[in-house]
Amino acid sequence: APAYFERYVASRHQQQHSKIRYSKGSFAGTCAPEPKLWRAEHFPGWNVNWFNAFESVDDLQCDLWETTPTLIVERDTFANLFHDSEDFFNAQLALAILEWSARDVQILITDIYPKGPFWPMWAKVFRGRHDP
Repeated sequence: APAYFERYVASRHQQQHSKIRYSKGSFAGTCAPEPKLWRAEHFPGWNVNWFNAFESVDDLQCDLWETTPTLIVERDTFANLFHDSEDFFNAQLALAILEWSARDVQILITDIYPKGPFWPMWAKVFRGRHDP
């Protein structure tokens, strides 16, 4: 792996105080992830938390079944113009790749930052059935 990638993985970014640490089984599905692709090293930095939280199950029991397309966003920060713009751009890019409309999608923001000064931008663009 390139040195910059190794430095990123080893950085303190992994220990952000704003990130929720999910336990195994926090996210479950009846799918079996492709072992060659679903590997911890494909989730750099704090993203490995998502990898560790997923569990494949045979009989999925749900309290709520959501059919609206949902984009999961974990912001890098809430008050820095560069980082918030980067998070916003990445969300827009994901929608374009998935061919989803911002009107028809809900955004699930999984960090524990306050809304912050750029929240009106998120709320205006992603104004589906629920606030982001």
